[in-house]
Amino acid sequence: TERTRAAQRESTEMASWPVYRRPAKIFEVREQRFLPYAALPAEWVRLHHFYALVPNGRVDYLLIKLSTTEETYLKYREEFKRFLGSFRLTGM
Repeated sequence: TERTRAAQRESTEMASWPVYRRPAKIFEVREQRFLPYAALPAEWVRLHHFYALVPNGRVDYLLIKLSTTEETYLKYREEFKRFLGSFRLTGM
């Protein structure tokens, strides 16, 4: 779509990260998007999306997604990783 063409994305490879003593799969997507779309004035904005797929049972996963500006993500990256390390799932 035209909206998709107004964005540039790249992602990291999937890696493991311990979440509640289980190996979650994490990856990050960096994106430049022209915002607001189809309106002026618009500008290129750098966004950062962080995904964590946390095992929840034998076949189910819980998806945790953090989306913010690149600058904010870099500022709070370590705090977010500490949050993931302390994340608890109930009913496991």
